[in-house]
Amino acid sequence: MVSRPSDVSLDFDKRRRWGILHSVNEYIMLLSHLALFSNAHVVEISSLDMPPHGRCKQPSDFDFGLPQLGQHSTVREVRLRRSGPLPFFHIFPSMEVLRMHSMHTSFEKFDWRQWACTESVPLVDVTADNDDQLVCLAGMRAPTVRRLHLHAGPSRGLGDDFNAACLRPICFVFAIEWWDAPWNTDLPIWSGPLEAIASPAFGGRLRYLEVTAKCHPREETPDLGVDLRLPALRESTLVCMRLNVEVGTLSRDVSEFDGFRMTLAKAVPSLRYVCISVDHNPQTNPFCAHYTDVHGECAWWRVRGRAGVDSERISCEAGERVEEYLHSAEFERTMSLEGLRLDDG
Repeated sequence: MVSRPSDVSLDFDKRRRWGILHSVNEYIMLLSHLALFSNAHVVEISSLDMPPHGRCKQPSDFDFGLPQLGQHSTVREVRLRRSGPLPFFHIFPSMEVLRMHSMHTSFEKFDWRQWACTESVPLVDVTADNDDQLVCLAGMRAPTVRRLHLHAGPSRGLGDDFNAACLRPICFVFAIEWWDAPWNTDLPIWSGPLEAIASPAFGGRLRYLEVTAKCHPREETPDLGVDLRLPALRESTLVCMRLNVEVGTLSRDVSEFDGFRMTLAKAVPSLRYVCISVDHNPQTNPFCAHYTDVHGECAWWRVRGRAGVDSERISCEAGERVEEYLHSAEFERTMSLEGLRLDDG
């Protein structure tokens, strides 16, 4: 191709056609030297996995060494879907954003020590289905990330040596299922990970928390103010929390969650900003799980006074500036809100 696109999406079809079927070794080598990536900034790779009963179960099984691989230094974001273990940290050494969805089961069983992320990779933003997929980051020294997004609750975990808290995220995003609350919700399973992420033992870098509550259609407005049993946040240094409520087709608005906002502001002394967003008709697409965007009514407040008793409504534009600043390199460097400007002045 003469064109050198900035966004490239590849879907590997494993069905045998015209008698040609490359091995995984060949695919990875071809991928690393593909001229199509010479100007790419975003790369999506789908359905490139290892054969379930074949070779290539560990790095030593592959027919190439890492020095033989080509590198695509222009790529900043990599999206992986239905894929197995790839040496993507070595093929894309400038990667800042990593999205993983529906990964092959061999991904979590692979020995990533040779192919894991290194300190030279400027990784800042990670999205995964669950903590099992984070195994690729469990190398000699796990990187710190600015933002971590998990779509599903903790599973079996990665052992005592590594978990999501080892990534020390500043911004942590996760979703909860909410049905027949307060008696039936998966919120309590997040208490342990949140406590670890906010713990001083792991650096205590958590400053922004975003939770998406997916309420089933029969569910009335969940009493989040009563059932948000997350004592770890009371001892945290959290400065901003965003709650996205997906309520199906029920007609709700942000005013119905005012009790949650006030309870949260009083319970977390360090809190300075609260956002509540209500989506009346969320669209679920498992193939778009790399992205989170709640469309609906949104409201932002700035918390003032002691124990959060005094709050003022701010515009959504100002709230977006808060989010943007908390995701910035400047905030990661200073861990202070002094550089935040909510208006042009």
